[in-house]
Amino acid sequence: MLDQEKVKAVREYLQGQFSNGTVEDRYDASRKSQVFSIQRQGTLYLTAIQQAFMDDHDARDIPAALGRFHLVEHLRDLPGQLVLVTKAGLTM
Repeated sequence: MLDQEKVKAVREYLQGQFSNGTVEDRYDASRKSQVFSIQRQGTLYLTAIQQAFMDDHDARDIPAALGRFHLVEHLRDLPGQLVLVTKAGLTM
């Protein structure tokens, strides 16, 4: 399982970026990732944050790292598609 403080940091970051949206998450053992689904104004956005990414960052550093990867911009450009966050960056 992933560090819940780090999962919370991602959840809060996504909630802040998708105001008035609903953020839900679950652990996907096959991907070794925490999968987040965001529902906002009838649109679904999906991202999976790999455990290796989480292991490489402190909870307080996660929002800035996701910002450097431009995760939110990619999610908005690719509604309904899973955007995977790895140590090296994003994979669609």
